[in-house]
Amino acid sequence: MTALPKRRPRLPIVVAPAGTTAVVPGDVMKIPLAESHFGLSRKAIEGKIDRGDWLEGRQYHRDPCGDIWIDRKGVQLWVLSGGKLAHARPGPQEASR
Repeated sequence: MTALPKRRPRLPIVVAPAGTTAVVPGDVMKIPLAESHFGLSRKAIEGKIDRGDWLEGRQYHRDPCGDIWIDRKGVQLWVLSGGKLAHARPGPQEASR
């Protein structure tokens, strides 16, 4: 049986003017990239974390060194829920993490 060739992951198409570099964030990003991606200041991001608007494990994560990583999908779901998703109780799958 012949093995199928591995498919390359689909990457988003980004059109950038000549001479510029486009940065496409992954699922998690550090605060400096999250500032430009979401249009929020560092102070605004840290305020959402400090106030509990964004929850660890949902809208942000900490790596083993203690650095904060913002979860792109988690923030998008938080925005679409009108900010209610952060305070919702975790579902059965999330509770086991």
